[in-house]
Amino acid sequence: MSKEELKKLMREMRYSRKDFAERLEISIHTLDSWIQGKREVPKTMSALINLTFTQFDKPEQDPVLEAIERLSNMIIRNDDLLSEGVKQTLLNTEKINMKSDDILENQSMGLESLKSLLGDIRG
Repeated sequence: MSKEELKKLMREMRYSRKDFAERLEISIHTLDSWIQGKREVPKTMSALINLTFTQFDKPEQDPVLEAIERLSNMIIRNDDLLSEGVKQTLLNTEKINMKSDDILENQSMGLESLKSLLGDIRG
């Protein structure tokens, strides 16, 4: 475990140096020597740190931040759904307009045929 990884873990877990050292049952001096890069974290201690803090000591998230995050995710999902709904509505409107154009064109052709037929009859 590098000193950067150790600092990041402490920051993410919201542990002070004192609390982190107490949790690992080591001295602050030892922890400081790891953080400053004066000594490497022993592999066995690195494994213990990873196991302890990634498996058992999940940080509690602020309930307000958690609610904001959930709300934000809901808004994003709703925007995606709304966007899809708008796209589908536009496609349906385009299809309706095309059908209407086809009907009007057929009616127009039908009227022209009737006029021509009437003209032939009269003429």
